[in-house]
Amino acid sequence: VLNYANLSDVEFEYLCQDIMQKKLGIQLRRFAAGRDGGIDLTDDAGSPGIVVQVKHYINSPVPALMSALRNEAAKVKELSPGQYYVCCAKSLTPKNVTEIYDLFSDCMDSDSNIITLNEIEDFLQAPQNRDILEKHYKLWLDSTGIFQNIIGGNIFVDCEARLADAERDKTLFV
Repeated sequence: VLNYANLSDVEFEYLCQDIMQKKLGIQLRRFAAGRDGGIDLTDDAGSPGIVVQVKHYINSPVPALMSALRNEAAKVKELSPGQYYVCCAKSLTPKNVTEIYDLFSDCMDSDSNIITLNEIEDFLQAPQNRDILEKHYKLWLDSTGIFQNIIGGNIFVDCEARLADAERDKTLFV
């Protein structure tokens, strides 16, 4: 079981950047934390064709997420990207997905532009995406099954770096 609560908002944004780059087959640019004008990730800062908005909200209720997205709608309309994606760390009902799609339908092909926790989980569990899962170790640090699979698998591991990291981080674990 992956633990998304272990990730900070910025770490979740990095995870979504890796996922969306692989899904879309393009490089996405990330920006400093703070007021982003509705852009967390984009293909082009000057003339965004693709914009990805990332909402962690793992410990918030769905209405808080919906309120934040409603606040983004005017910014997105002004940006007018060719494609707009929302990545969130929440499992959503069909009604929630429809409500989000209705907010951004002018710049979404379909409601599949809304990437929920379920889609993120499915994506990360696919064998071809193991590199992303390994990179974001805080997701699986609590899961001994995944940890043993990664450590015991036939995976190239720079042992010296891994041992140095373990030595440095050992005070963080119980």
